[in-house]
Formats: sequence, C-alpha cells, structure tokens
Amino acid sequence: MTVSFGKFLLDIVGDKYTFPFFEILFLLFVVYVVMKDWKFRRSSGGTVKRGKESWSYFYLTYGIASVIMMQIISVSDSLKNYKVVISVVNLGLLLYMCFFNGWFRNKIVGIISKSKEMKEGGKPFEDTHGMSESLSARVRHPDKKNHCPDRDRRSTRL
Repeated sequence: MTVSFGKFLLDIVGDKYTFPFFEILFLLFVVYVVMKDWKFRRSSGGTVKRGKESWSYFYLTYGIASVIMMQIISVSDSLKNYKVVISVVNLGLLLYMCFFNGWFRNKIVGIISKSKEMKEGGKPFEDTHGMSESLSARVRHPDKKNHCPDRDRRSTRL
C-alpha cells in the first residue's frame, strides 16, 4: 500500500492531528505558566494592587484569546463529541491565567506597556530632493495650532 507524499502532508495538517497538537501545546503552556507563577510567588516578597488600566489589559487579553480559542474549537472537526468539555476547560484555564496568575498578569502588563511605548515610523525622509527637514518638522503639531515651519519663515521675511 503506497501513500503519496501529498496525501500524507494533507493528513498531517488536517484537524485530526493539528487540533490535538494545539490542545497539547496549550496545556503545556498552562503548566509552564503555573510553574513560573509558583517560582514568582516564592521569590517575590511584596504585593501589588492593580489599577484600572492594568485590569483593562487583562480583560482585553482574555477577550481576544478566548475568541481565538473558541473559533479554533468551533471550526475543528476533530474531537467532535468533546467540544463542550474542551471549551469549558480551555476557558477556565485562560480565566485562571489572565486573572489569577501573577506571573502571567505581569507579562500581559509588560507586553502591552512596551507596545504603547513603541514609536511608529523610523528614519525621517531621506534627503533625496535637497530637503533637510524631517517629516516630523512638517507635520502640524496638535499642541501648536496651525504650526508650519514654512509659514513661520515666510512671515519673518516681510
């Protein structure tokens, strides 16, 4: 009995193998998070009372992750008769990680805080046309009404 390589590949990437693989990875990740939290609790001596902004990060993370997880479960044909149990267990574990696991919550706050500090763009426009001003010097600033460097220069020439 010969099986073509293409059929073999299609079998591997099908729900029969990818969904259980996804579930195993998720459960291993939960075990990792629990172990990190256990070490975190042993090493840290203080406590933190989270503010409203941090709690909004937890709600956001739980919302996005639960939608993605439920979508994966709902579109999978694998383990059809166990989708309710898998959904409840996954959402419960996700709830634990987002709201009760200190290490994971610190990671959520850290990742979102770093992404808020990121600067958009990069280098200013290169001086290909003899212009030495960067884009930021030409953009109107919200704290300065109608700020335009060219207009400022024209008014001083009169």
